[in-house]
Amino acid sequence: MVRASMLLFFFVTTLHSLSAQCPEDSLIDQEVFTQVDSLPQFPGGEEKLKEYIEQNFDYSNVSTENDKVNTLHLNFVVQQNGMISSVRITKGVNASINREGIRLVKSMPLWKPGMKQGKKVNTSYNLPIKLKVK
Repeated sequence: MVRASMLLFFFVTTLHSLSAQCPEDSLIDQEVFTQVDSLPQFPGGEEKLKEYIEQNFDYSNVSTENDKVNTLHLNFVVQQNGMISSVRITKGVNASINREGIRLVKSMPLWKPGMKQGKKVNTSYNLPIKLKVK
């Protein structure tokens, strides 16, 4: 009986540990909404989002040479707990800029989640990033 209890404790502890380290692309509630009553919001609003992008987009490791397209389009899910997941490029520029855009979005702080009928919900969010080509 003690052995069975210890085995159960180990299983529950391991399961809890694994769930605490869930991959970024796992969603709390699997349904993702595209239409909500209020959109997700970066902490501080649109102006703070623009500042964050300007201050954190690292141009040192990206190639902008020969690229006429100067806007990177990304899509991601703002989960009901404010975490970002499922980051993807919807209209890329080049491989190095695309990678940097994904890195930037994944490094963002928690967002205020989208709301639908008074409840926090997973929400799909499109983000264009206008690049400052140097």
